[in-house]
Amino acid sequence: MKIRVLGCSGAIAKDCRTTSFLIDEDVLVDAGTGVGDLTLTEMAAINDVLITHSHLDHIWPDFSKIPSPEKPFLSFHPLQTGARLRIGNKMIEALPAVHTVPAVGYAITAGAGCWVFSGDTERNPQFWKRINQMNVAMLVIETAFSNREKQLAKISLHLSPNVLAQELDQIDKTKQF
Repeated sequence: MKIRVLGCSGAIAKDCRTTSFLIDEDVLVDAGTGVGDLTLTEMAAINDVLITHSHLDHIWPDFSKIPSPEKPFLSFHPLQTGARLRIGNKMIEALPAVHTVPAVGYAITAGAGCWVFSGDTERNPQFWKRINQMNVAMLVIETAFSNREKQLAKISLHLSPNVLAQELDQIDKTKQF
């Protein structure tokens, strides 16, 4: 499985790209501004987009209504936490997230280990419980605020780096990764 980071910033300032990952050539996790760096051929190869939560920064324009509401370019299929689906040779599992709107993270498995991503979330014991049951090869967790802004992060249900470090202590130390 090949993961290409198209964006990993919460900002849309100069040289920043909002969160987006291209898995192999055909699956996009979140659809941040970095997607604009793809060629048209690369964009055309994407068949599935996995969105962690419904913020406007993830899909624009609204292709669920374009070219018409009756025949949209794309359709949404909500995934509940724990839901699993197969996309090509990849198994996808929706993981729990704690955010101001319904949200999930994703575990994507292709081969021996899995790549795990959680976007906007706060402290999340259920996430770690599930992670400790998996064969995780790579773990990516978003922190949207600095340590100076930890109160704002907590109120808006995001992690700061120090809180993420505390969360990482929930990884089972006896488990071999």
